[in-house]
Amino acid sequence: MIVEGYTDVISSHMAGVSNVVASSGTALTKGHLELLKRYTDRLALAFDMDVAGDMATRRGIDLALSHGFSVSVVKLPDGKDPADVVAEDVGIWEKCIKNAQPIMKYFFEKAFLKKNLSNAEHKKQIAKELLPIIRNISDDIEQSHYIQKLAEELSVPENILIDAVNKIRGSKDQKRSNVEVVKSAESRGDSVEMRFLGLILKQPSEMEYVLDNFDMDYLFEKELRRLYIFIKNFYNTHGEFSSENLEKEIKRTSNERVELVPFLLLAVEKDFNYSDTEMISKEIKICISHLKRRFLKKRLAELNKEIAQAESVKDVKMVKEISEEFTRLSMELGKMF
Repeated sequence: MIVEGYTDVISSHMAGVSNVVASSGTALTKGHLELLKRYTDRLALAFDMDVAGDMATRRGIDLALSHGFSVSVVKLPDGKDPADVVAEDVGIWEKCIKNAQPIMKYFFEKAFLKKNLSNAEHKKQIAKELLPIIRNISDDIEQSHYIQKLAEELSVPENILIDAVNKIRGSKDQKRSNVEVVKSAESRGDSVEMRFLGLILKQPSEMEYVLDNFDMDYLFEKELRRLYIFIKNFYNTHGEFSSENLEKEIKRTSNERVELVPFLLLAVEKDFNYSDTEMISKEIKICISHLKRRFLKKRLAELNKEIAQAESVKDVKMVKEISEEFTRLSMELGKMF
């Protein structure tokens, strides 16, 4: 167990709880964790839960999770530290230790407290609070478990949260250019689709360009395609819009999943702020280019099979028609490189 100060350690030892060390203040460091790792993979953090203590707990948890520790929190009475609790009643201290709470359960309860899950903005706030913590979990299976749990609690597609976690990971691991972010998602077309729609929602002024240069067939994910059609129709009716107005209209007029809107925005907000208008414009063009290339490659593969089928039945006319379309799309794809 880790406590803040030496008096907490001494009091705990006097109360018969001896596996306790102090971080000598509120800052649990990487050096502390590397030393502790030689002896255990399990940590219980017993910091007082006033504002300073809570911040210290969060910093220590982030570090501990990233070092592969199984972490729990010993929840203390408000405003008290372990030394205070021991002085008041040793039994209370022992009960606090016995009831130590797994850290992710603690953070989930804290994030969901006083939140309305029918409110898209509240869901967005919950995700913003929990995803950076989930990102720090070093074990892939455990991380996947909590992503799935959060997706179920918020009633959103799991792949959207996975993409958001990947964005957080990318921004923390290294600063990459926007082009590199898209290239890294080349093999995950759904990630680019989500990024594309998130950018439109962030900067609706690009819709005129999008309508002139984008086809809904470039979107393979059905849910995202339906949302794009809704956005397109909303823009054609109302002109420029805000994501908030779009959410209200979805709630009022359709069965589309309104919670997709804040999560698509979340996926791009790590990379852009509202003053990055030129960068967002360029990024939208990059996404369109990628999605169009992907569509053309898929369509050419389909046409290749159709040509083979037409040849097998000696349908000369069909072979000619399909071959003409194949040549046209091949030339269109060639111009994009």
